[in-house]
Amino acid sequence: MRFIYEFEFLKLNEINNLYGKFRKYGVGKFLDVVYRKSIRLKKLDRDGDFERNEGFVYVSKIEIERYLGNGKNKNGEYYWSYIIKSLSKRGYIKYRRFGRNKFDFDKKLWCIKLDDEFFNCKKSKVEIEDWKLVKWLDNRNKKFLEKWVGLKKVGKKKLLDKFIKYEIDVCLNSNINISQIDLVIEKRVKNKIKEYKDRSEWLWISKKDKEKCIEKLVDDSWIEDYKKLLKDKYFLMIEDLELFKKGEYSELSEDYFMRDRFGGRIYNLYSNVVREFREFIKIDGEDVVEIDLKNSMICCLYYLIRLMNSEDKVRFENNDVETIYKKLKSLNGGFKDEFDEGVKLSLDYLNRWNYILNLSKDKINKDYYTFLCEEFNNSCGISLSRNCFKELLFVLLFGNDNQLKTLRLGVLNYDELKMLMLGSSRFIIDDIKKISLFDWYKDVKYKKHKNVSLILMKLERSIMDIMSNYMIQTKTKYISVFDGFVIKKKGSKEVLDFLNDRLGIIDKVFRLELK
Repeated sequence: MRFIYEFEFLKLNEINNLYGKFRKYGVGKFLDVVYRKSIRLKKLDRDGDFERNEGFVYVSKIEIERYLGNGKNKNGEYYWSYIIKSLSKRGYIKYRRFGRNKFDFDKKLWCIKLDDEFFNCKKSKVEIEDWKLVKWLDNRNKKFLEKWVGLKKVGKKKLLDKFIKYEIDVCLNSNINISQIDLVIEKRVKNKIKEYKDRSEWLWISKKDKEKCIEKLVDDSWIEDYKKLLKDKYFLMIEDLELFKKGEYSELSEDYFMRDRFGGRIYNLYSNVVREFREFIKIDGEDVVEIDLKNSMICCLYYLIRLMNSEDKVRFENNDVETIYKKLKSLNGGFKDEFDEGVKLSLDYLNRWNYILNLSKDKINKDYYTFLCEEFNNSCGISLSRNCFKELLFVLLFGNDNQLKTLRLGVLNYDELKMLMLGSSRFIIDDIKKISLFDWYKDVKYKKHKNVSLILMKLERSIMDIMSNYMIQTKTKYISVFDGFVIKKKGSKEVLDFLNDRLGIIDKVFRLELK
């Protein structure tokens, strides 16, 4: 048996009256898919993703054609096209064509947005009574199952790597149950308010962004909407976990257990779950703790620069670093002399970091953002909090031209901030943003200013894969969360010590800590 949500806002009988009995459950399934995708991807704060900010979610052309109909009506129009336009005219959905199909550049993707009433109205689960649709869904799930258990390729998708397979097995033996969900949501809301308060005091953010934070602090009408969103996300997570354990992989609200194409990060059932929820995960029925790679991005930047300044043998052990080095070397017709190469590759920056690394742990607890922030505050006479400094540093590293040209902190402009915060590493950052890494990320959205984040994320993921490999070899169960792991609480100290010993061999800048 297969089920879908029936919405009070547009019941199945109304769909039947509008589009006929043969489209009744197909349209219902289409709305169900869009609803669950929307809940999963919806965020409280806007970011650079226009489609998601506006509430649009991607639905594959294959799904659209099957759910809404691939035949033609008496006017010669495809059913799927007619129904999408009809639902839009009636105010049930909006649709737009965004981006590009990675397999066919000439084809734009279909993105759908549901009317808000679908999220506010009552809904109930009903069984799908269309046996043809059920059969198609069963066959589709069989293909997903074959891919996930690693039997064969599905379409153009590659077989899963061993890390994803391992996490599938661990997640199958995981669970999450929050008996007092309202209290946990209250905790999340309080943390969010604290975050807005901190951000509203940042000196470098735009007046518009600051006003958005202050608006939420003085008008708490957003709180109830946020609480509802968090509760919807929680119950969707529970539903996805149940479907996952039943082997209904094609029915999940998101394409879990994959590596993204940008930096190779692994996504699983818990990757995008809010931190306050992750505390309640259990593996094999046991409590867990979360460990993460402390100061991950800034440490990866140090590691990159150290490799660049290493002897050829060490430098070229990493093929990605070899590619970057060669592209940088040929950027301006090659390094003119040893001094020029040292400056371009930020040799002075390494010396600065070696000083930080050799300080007593008790003084700064190896928190490089804190150290760099204090150093910056002392040099320019401006007091920034750690989080404020960290986010400003990320804008300098990862920002696009529009963000950077308007960046100001008091009388300091972008170039002055770059010099104070990055030191000699600003030269290598500038040059990295000039080289082409399109072969790493073949996408219409590729822009060279993304090179820094692309490189650092790939380095971070390579470090995480090394750690994952150690845990697989020792049969330590884990669930990755981007730059960290969820592991069993029992024996966690031994696991942490073991992994940090191995990290020290790679570079002493890296360290995992309890979150």
